[in-house]
Amino acid sequence: LDPPAGLYPPAGEPGTVNVDLALLLRYAQPLAESFLHLEPGCEMQVGWLETLRRYVDNLGGPPWLSVLLSRDGFDRKLFRSEQLTQYAEILLMFPNEPPDALLWIALDTVVDAMPYAAAVVPQVARGSRSGGVFFEFVEASALIDHLGDISSLQGKIQRAEETYFKSNPITETLFDNPPGRMRSNLDGRVDMLQSLYDQSAPLQEVTCGGHSSPTCAGCPQGHGASWCNVDCMWSSGDCSAVFRSTMVTSMSSGFVELVLDEPRDVHLVYLRFGAQLLPVEADCEGLSKAECRKAGAPNEDFEHLLDDAELYFGRGVDGEGCASYARARGISGREVFWRSPGSRPETQVRCIRVATRRPQQKPMVF
Repeated sequence: LDPPAGLYPPAGEPGTVNVDLALLLRYAQPLAESFLHLEPGCEMQVGWLETLRRYVDNLGGPPWLSVLLSRDGFDRKLFRSEQLTQYAEILLMFPNEPPDALLWIALDTVVDAMPYAAAVVPQVARGSRSGGVFFEFVEASALIDHLGDISSLQGKIQRAEETYFKSNPITETLFDNPPGRMRSNLDGRVDMLQSLYDQSAPLQEVTCGGHSSPTCAGCPQGHGASWCNVDCMWSSGDCSAVFRSTMVTSMSSGFVELVLDEPRDVHLVYLRFGAQLLPVEADCEGLSKAECRKAGAPNEDFEHLLDDAELYFGRGVDGEGCASYARARGISGREVFWRSPGSRPETQVRCIRVATRRPQQKPMVF
């Protein structure tokens, strides 16, 4: 394959891998009934392909969608070739997203286009194995459950309900926050930034609103969100530190950085900017809809977000920061989630830096 340069994104921008993979899928589609992508240097044992063929032939029932020979990544996934066009289109539609993350979107698209498959899924959910299309993962539960999906296909059901999360709060168990030191060239209290990261006590007392406390955790004193203000923010049922900076509205090269105590392999990075929806203090019973909505309205910091910034990974040690930095991707928004492409972590990372490329529209609330 020798595609023209015009098919690819501009130099320096991500998306090249997805374009290459999409071209490969379209090229391979008419060559065989099935498609399997293996990583470079992978050697198959004698008779392995025949074993896989017998397994597929014995599946029976309606057409299978995919056979996953590995848990993570895009490699070692067997597809029906007729599905490759849809997957290629999704790869080009989202050029900056990892191919293995888009794999599940592609499979979901195929399922929604197959009425029979959609009808069989509810049977499996009820414990019936009479159908030939089913989805399961024995060793772990799903990380993401889509709520509120609506489908016109007969037999399609939505098992998850939002009421589940009222008694089962979501916990951030994916992120271990390894030991490290926060630093920044922005104004604002860096000790609050450090406390936000590892819950350590700030160097000075924090202002809670009408009173002060050694830490944000000590602000509420049993009064909840109403006693968690100014230097602190109510988040997920706790009073946490918050870092604010107005300097980002006037400078184009601000940064916030985590310098790890030891080099680490990084799989996931999650950043959240702005404030939280305040809990409804008043009972909505007897109130109008407008009054009830107002009771749970976001505070003034809610709309603060990151605008046109970049995520960098640094390696080596040089003074306060790292000796060299490599750009991971452009980032923006209230919530930023980065995951390692191809399920391959960034290795030996010593610094994780968020750097702005131009003055921000609003002060930073981290």
